[in-house]
Amino acid sequence: MRTNKLLWIGVMFTLLLVSGNAFANEKDSLVLRPFGLGFDTQLSSNASGSFGNSIFCVFNIDNKFRIEPEISYIKATTESTIENSYYDSYYNSYINNTVNTKVESKTYTIGVGIFRMYQYQKTNIYVGARIAYGKMISEATSETTSDNPNSNSYSSYSASYYGLEPEKTEINMLGLSPTIGAEYFFNPYFSIGGEVGLAFLKATNDDDENNETEVGSTSTYSSLMVRFYFK
Repeated sequence: MRTNKLLWIGVMFTLLLVSGNAFANEKDSLVLRPFGLGFDTQLSSNASGSFGNSIFCVFNIDNKFRIEPEISYIKATTESTIENSYYDSYYNSYINNTVNTKVESKTYTIGVGIFRMYQYQKTNIYVGARIAYGKMISEATSETTSDNPNSNSYSSYSASYYGLEPEKTEINMLGLSPTIGAEYFFNPYFSIGGEVGLAFLKATNDDDENNETEVGSTSTYSSLMVRFYFK
């Protein structure tokens, strides 16, 4: 498995360098501003979510190299309701149960991209890699309501009522992605572009020291990017 990943990385970088060198001999007509800000949104997601949906700074060095530190924050809430019933022989009737479950998750990611750049007319092509570290924290709570038709009122109980803490999970993620991208300049201070990459992810759940879980995945991703440059 490790050999296959290294092979994929080698193939990706070879293709990136070859495609970049194809533009190296063209006349450079685009002068890049040294600093900018941008944001991106994923067109297709990857298993980690570590690449894309971020805000980043752009540092250009002599039209040849680029460094892009990035941060992202994603918050999601999922709620579900399950209803069921069972027959209670004591009351000689059916008891109706309603289980409400709520899951809140927050994902924080920091990363950096390092690229070699090539210009062709109003287009800037860059090849390199992004690396990112992220943490996802999720918390699940549930509440069960039992409705007894033979009682004057219904009884309700929840996990917190019985002294049970909500279930909390923390997952650490580390991702590496060989990347190729391009941006088109409408004027010297504004560009729209996109990029594609092959993301290698390692996710670790270390909530329980005696039961650590580690998952690895490989997936592609693509992003749409907008950049604003300054003098």
